[in-house]
Amino acid sequence: MQEKKYAFKCHRQTIDDVDHVWPVNALAFHPTYNTFASGGSDTTVSIWDHKVKKRLRQYTRYNAPVAALAFSADGARLAVGASYTWDAGEEGARTAERPSLFVRELGDEVKVRPLGRFALPRASAVLGLNIVFSSPVAEGMGY
Repeated sequence: MQEKKYAFKCHRQTIDDVDHVWPVNALAFHPTYNTFASGGSDTTVSIWDHKVKKRLRQYTRYNAPVAALAFSADGARLAVGASYTWDAGEEGARTAERPSLFVRELGDEVKVRPLGRFALPRASAVLGLNIVFSSPVAEGMGY
């Protein structure tokens, strides 16, 4: 039973010995590979391999919290919607950046790294898991 439990810790950052946890606002499953993307209020997008529970890539910060994500039908691009998500209430809305839409060309970072000769299930199999979100910002940002 323990192997079916899945604790997903992402979008967190330690600043001055304090662990900051940011909400996960969006998830998108890659149409071909066994990976998914998460976007959070920390303004970052990460690509994950759910099977080994590891981040494959984290992209440079956007101009606002990531509110929406979607892979193209062929999985070659990722659309990222960045906009105010009401984390700071009405006061934050007054000074928020304008909403933005970015389209990122993807490479091998969305592919599952080989684990051996066994085939992995499609990303839709992830939907059957009980995922618990505990956000953090990760190291290794950059294109």
